[in-house]
Amino acid sequence: MRNLFIIISTRVTQNMYTRYSKAIDKNLVFISDKSPMINESNIYHYSNNAELIKKGFTGMHNKYNITAWDKAFYFISQHCNENNEYENYWIIEDDCYINDKEFSNLADSYNTNMSDLLCFGWKLKYTIKEHRTWVHWKRRYIDGKHSNKTYFDEIDTEGAITQLVRLSNDCVNEILKFKDKYNRFIFHELLFTSIANASKLTSELIRVNTIKLCAEEKNSIIYKKYPDKDNKYIISEFEKLNYVVVHPFKKWYDN
Repeated sequence: MRNLFIIISTRVTQNMYTRYSKAIDKNLVFISDKSPMINESNIYHYSNNAELIKKGFTGMHNKYNITAWDKAFYFISQHCNENNEYENYWIIEDDCYINDKEFSNLADSYNTNMSDLLCFGWKLKYTIKEHRTWVHWKRRYIDGKHSNKTYFDEIDTEGAITQLVRLSNDCVNEILKFKDKYNRFIFHELLFTSIANASKLTSELIRVNTIKLCAEEKNSIIYKKYPDKDNKYIISEFEKLNYVVVHPFKKWYDN
């Protein structure tokens, strides 16, 4: 299966580049929202934010006009999408620790899984009453008058944690069609699952003990178990416990 791995970051650094490249040795690109600190052929930086916003590559963050999330889909639209070069796109936020000895095996283990969307962590269906307290059903974006959930029928509206996500080429195409229709995206944690549901694509929630994802630091395994430990110690513990992905772990590559 042809997979492309995309690391999205505010600014790519040398340590970040080195550690992710060690874990993923092929089909790897980096999207640097701000000018990267190093120059490599697989680091992409788009400086003309105004032009990208004009083209509709905006809105994937719940607070900022444009981020590396939006630019990742611009990259795909420019470099990959038309030729169907890849079957799946793994998108990984740069505060996701990945185990350089185990991550490739984990990704390969899903090569026979044909789902259009793989999420790792949790999902929230809007139709379930107790889920309706989730803050992201309403936009906190610059044009706060809009509501995220109004773009989809209630039965299709769903949120999911997406710091690590795998999207099929078909799912990416539907996301870009949404952008073409509205000249914008909406918050990625709501967009991907809702798109999959509305487009009758297949999706799956993966829950395994080796992947620990949560949205807020206060709920993270690092905050609860290792609040006073340095990165080197924490990573050594993760390796002993065979954790493959942990979020949030900011600047985990600096140790």
